[in-house]
Amino acid sequence: MRHIDVMTRIAILGTLGLFLGLGVVAPALAWHASGFTTNLNPTYCGTSGGCSVTSVTDTALITLSSSGAPSAVSVTFKVYQGTCSEHSGTALLISNKPITSDKGLQQVVSDPFTTSGRPAGNYVWVVTYNPGNYPLTDGSKNPHCEPMVLLPPVPTPEFPFGVLALFAVAIPGLLLIRSVRAQKP
Repeated sequence: MRHIDVMTRIAILGTLGLFLGLGVVAPALAWHASGFTTNLNPTYCGTSGGCSVTSVTDTALITLSSSGAPSAVSVTFKVYQGTCSEHSGTALLISNKPITSDKGLQQVVSDPFTTSGRPAGNYVWVVTYNPGNYPLTDGSKNPHCEPMVLLPPVPTPEFPFGVLALFAVAIPGLLLIRSVRAQKP
């Protein structure tokens, strides 16, 4: 009888250990990420019409599941001159942003890419999700490549005598027109 009691105790302790062990291991196995997408800001910079702005940012959206502290989860944004199929050389911008929350939809915004002084043409954002212990499980493309077209800067009209000279001529002219109209019956 004592032999059965010892075996029963071992079985109970083994089963209990198995359940406690799964309680610790199961969440780690359940952590995953899905829905990795990116969006430029302003969004029209990614269209064929292009943009002429002073800076552009990119936003990565990703959904993390389960709970627990994320470990080394981040998104890296890199900007290159070229196209998604042909870009190389040194990145013009590298922006690594950690993800600090542990679950739900995460919105990660890059540092701004300053376009001032850059030649017009094709550029790409290459955005990489660095999973840590949250692997992508839905087949989302990693890394994402997002094209961007920079247009030449729009020239700003300049007045040789400045704005004050313009007002000095325009205001008396407008007052003259007003007085002539006021004299008509």
